[in-house]
Amino acid sequence: MTIDEAISEFKERAEDSKKISELGMKSYIPKAKEEEQLAEWLEELKELREISKKNPFLVDMIKHDKIV
Repeated sequence: MTIDEAISEFKERAEDSKKISELGMKSYIPKAKEEEQLAEWLEELKELREISKKNPFLVDMIKHDKIV
């Protein structure tokens, strides 16, 4: 599974959980929020990976807390 597929999967799951919660199963609200958060984190990870490919020096600085 690619990162894009994982992002898509968690977004779909979040939508499904929202729909289920709207049908009265309120216990699915936290599940939807968790799935949305996971999709957001994966999107952030993807973005950071793309940045690191373009500028590995920046990543090295971040790892060593040299950015003020």
